Amino acid sequence: MRRTLIGLVVAAGLGTGAALVVQSPAAAYVYNCSAWTNGDGNVAYAHCSSGTGSYRVLTDCANVGRVTTVGGPWITRSSGDGDPPVVSSAGCGSGYATNPRVDSH
Repeated sequence: MRRTLIGLVVAAGLGTGAALVVQSPAAAYVYNCSAWTNGDGNVAYAHCSSGTGSYRVLTDCANVGRVTTVGGPWITRSSGDGDPPVVSSAGCGSGYATNPRVDSH
């Protein structure tokens, strides 16, 4: 009797776990996005004007023989509206921002 009870409890726990794994959050997409660098080429920016979700800028920073990727802060798409619009920015210090792009979720 005890083994049967333990088996039922374990089976119930596994069934609940499987149900939780199947659930997924609603998808959010941003679009009408652009990414660019400033005139000096050391800061990258990104902005998305449509959709839902969040976005940020990613850029490669080229600095004397080495390249690293840096990201700006996440911006909730609706909070990016305004005049001027809110943008995500990432600086490369004395290096150059190359390949600016939008990362979203």
